[in-house]
Amino acid sequence: APASPQPAAAPADKAKYDFVFQVVAYKSRDHADKLRERMDGEGLRTRMTIEKDNRGRPKWFRVQVLLRGTEADAADAKQMLAKMGLKDAKQISKKAVGRGR
Repeated sequence: APASPQPAAAPADKAKYDFVFQVVAYKSRDHADKLRERMDGEGLRTRMTIEKDNRGRPKWFRVQVLLRGTEADAADAKQMLAKMGLKDAKQISKKAVGRGR
């Protein structure tokens, strides 16, 4: 019988991480909320962080995408963001996910 046509994947290909992508920062909470709604509709998990000025008032509303997956999943998410017109998204965090999670 012929050998299996699928090459064995290296363990690193299957490694999972928790990624955080910084997508945009708005001065308006309304703009940030509208973008989050749109992204949630595309199946992306989002959160908003609020940077405050020295008087404690909101200065920036940052929209972030949270993803648990492989490097390939992260690349797919970046492509999806680019198709949504969000080409400047940058990865700000990548943490290995322990086994059993």
